[in-house]
Amino acid sequence: MPSPDYATRTAESACGTTVVLGLIAAAVGGMVGIQWDAQGAHKVAFLVVIGLEALIAIACLLGILCGDPGIIGRSPETVFPLPKEVEEKLRAGEPLDDLKNNIEGTDGRSFCVRCLVWRPAPSDSLSIDMEACVPCSTPTKVHHCSVCGRCVVHFDHHCGVFGRCIAGRPFSFGRGGNMGYFSTLISMAGVAIVTLFIALLTQQM
Repeated sequence: MPSPDYATRTAESACGTTVVLGLIAAAVGGMVGIQWDAQGAHKVAFLVVIGLEALIAIACLLGILCGDPGIIGRSPETVFPLPKEVEEKLRAGEPLDDLKNNIEGTDGRSFCVRCLVWRPAPSDSLSIDMEACVPCSTPTKVHHCSVCGRCVVHFDHHCGVFGRCIAGRPFSFGRGGNMGYFSTLISMAGVAIVTLFIALLTQQM
């Protein structure tokens, strides 16, 4: 398997983590400032709400950084049978650089000569989760990420802020990618702004 560009990924994820934690600190600090002289139950309520939003954002950040976006893992099912031209070059100890990247198989799948795995056909109703196939209702889109050095199912983009591939279906948490974590994390910024705005209006009333 090709090695990921660890330096780029580390720099990008450090940037994203700093941005997210900085925004969380700003939101929580802003709420504390707004509610500093407030009285009553609504003060506690607003602090609890902004705290929960901060916890959700941190959980989503960890999901993006530590979760599996949908990488096609190497296993007997995803590697074999090797295409003839690939097998011949490997047996001869020759590089695969001159081969077409996506070698078409007889069943509509394609073979990535960079990760040495079979990728699902674009029209398949199956997606690969880890090393197992699980039913999926959306067409399979697979892309080889040059930064991460892996083929990813339901690929959307490589995020230069978090240093991870963003893939999967929007509301699938844990299995099937990290798009749910990414979408929720982005939405938390807007939710926090609305919460701060409401708290400010309440304080002025």
